[in-house]
Amino acid sequence: MKALIIEAPGVALFTERPKPEPGPRDVVSRVVYSGICGTDQGIFSGAVSFAKDGSVKFPVRAGHEWSGVVESIGADVSAFKPGDRVVSDTGVSCGECANCVNGDIYNCRNSRPLGTINSWYYGSFAEYILIPEWNMHHLDDRISLKQAALIEPATIGMAGVCAAGVEEGDSVLITGTGAVGLSAAAVAKAFGAKRVFIAGRKPFKLETGLKIGADTAINLTESESMSAIVMRETDGKGVSKIVETSGSAQVFDQVLDCAGRCCSVALVGFYEDKFNECFNLDRIVLKNMVIRGVTGMPLTRQVMELMANGTVDLNPLITSIFPAEKAVEVLTTAKKRSAENIKILIQMTG
Repeated sequence: MKALIIEAPGVALFTERPKPEPGPRDVVSRVVYSGICGTDQGIFSGAVSFAKDGSVKFPVRAGHEWSGVVESIGADVSAFKPGDRVVSDTGVSCGECANCVNGDIYNCRNSRPLGTINSWYYGSFAEYILIPEWNMHHLDDRISLKQAALIEPATIGMAGVCAAGVEEGDSVLITGTGAVGLSAAAVAKAFGAKRVFIAGRKPFKLETGLKIGADTAINLTESESMSAIVMRETDGKGVSKIVETSGSAQVFDQVLDCAGRCCSVALVGFYEDKFNECFNLDRIVLKNMVIRGVTGMPLTRQVMELMANGTVDLNPLITSIFPAEKAVEVLTTAKKRSAENIKILIQMTG
């Protein structure tokens, strides 16, 4: 089968690899769509902290936002059959540790991320992917395979919304207009937020945010500051919840000026740039704020239900689809393409 392999920072190949064969409880799926995200770009460039510190083990087959169709199953698999439309978790549980044996697979002691950090586990930029059946999910019939490739970034957006504690009546600021940030805006509105602000730098992405649930768009390239707009629109109180997905230290600095008293902040983005030495932490103390880092939660089914019943429509986030043979070219130019794209999908198979 063909697979996209990142050999080293800045070096990627679309090359032949053995097609996986399922073990007794494994599911082998044909990958139809695989999305490129900022983490994949950071691994390719070597710019993210976990690539710099050696947590990424090269060569790596990246990719963790995928949808597909079951190709074959192991002898002991009962919940899936060939032809089923599926997605998976982004962490692969061992199935053998005490937590897994007791059914607590999301606290697996040997969990391996799919195609990212400290992982030999192969990602979704390939024609076929092998995942244990306990980390697989049936795709709701009301969701297309294209939409399904957005379930994973939407779970990260929802994880940020949940970690920040967004509830009915909240005023919420979402910073960053990638797929995760825009998903967070849609989910925050679905959770009953009274006012959702979305902040970013690209007008068409901000317009997309307004289409899928945000109430106010803030362009960070314009002269009026984010905090000035937020404070004016909240009568000087600031927002009650913040989900920061941009991965920009400069934006995070501005975020603290938008927070109201006792504001909860969820940090979802990875930070490639360093924080200023004069970064003022006293704002966190004086406002009695709570800040929490979030890498994800097992929310696939919850996101799927919001998408299936039409509460959250993420179709506008899909801006480009490329064939598999363009995978290396697209990955190497993804950062440049981000100016006119939100979510790029690679169609790995037909």
